[in-house]
Amino acid sequence: MRNCNTDKSALTWEQLVPGQEFSPVTYQMTESVVSKYLKSVDRFDEWQSSSMSEYVPPMAIAACAMSVMSKLFIMPAGAIHTSEELQFYKPVPIGAIVSCHAKIGRKLGRGKFQMLTLEMDIINDYSERVVSGQTSIILTS
Repeated sequence: MRNCNTDKSALTWEQLVPGQEFSPVTYQMTESVVSKYLKSVDRFDEWQSSSMSEYVPPMAIAACAMSVMSKLFIMPAGAIHTSEELQFYKPVPIGAIVSCHAKIGRKLGRGKFQMLTLEMDIINDYSERVVSGQTSIILTS
């Protein structure tokens, strides 16, 4: 099991293939991870005083998943995260273990620009989907 700052063997752009699935990465949404996320988005005090403070903010789950996915391949300096589409299905309690399943959705090259779409499903420890979606990144060579 890993935390959301995991390192994996990174693949190069040339090695990535549409439809390619990565091994799932399991990590725990600890109170420390949640606190760091909330402080980074300047929402720590607001979240602590809310009725949802026992749950992980949905975007924190997605941010950890995107962090995990970004370690799966080598991103050159200047890579730009252009968009994401996410669906949230179930609340995740702080301390829960989740597993990120990711695959390459699309891979396009145009001159010195490449676009990559990554698809993900995040599953809780009861095998229930808690988040799914995709994120797009533009890479330059």
